[in-house]
Amino acid sequence: MAAPSGVLKLVADPTGHKLLGVQIAGTGATELVHLGQMALLNDMSIDTFATTIFNFPTMAEGYRLAALEIIHRRKAESASTNVNREPPLHCELSTR
Repeated sequence: MAAPSGVLKLVADPTGHKLLGVQIAGTGATELVHLGQMALLNDMSIDTFATTIFNFPTMAEGYRLAALEIIHRRKAESASTNVNREPPLHCELSTR
């Protein structure tokens, strides 16, 4: 099922481990938001979305793709010498 437009955004703490928020807009948002809500209520990490197997192809797989991007950024930042990471990490996937 292809969505004509929309956005799924995961927000993590500055370390890129703790999930702080989920934002979803567009077609199918009401079918997807509960996954983020359950993760927040159960204090799950960003890595949970990367290690969870989602049906493919589905829009829910956007959670995994966003988590993998945050993990990639987390690894890139830990390899750099910049230790001051104030703003939270986030990944926004959009279709247009």
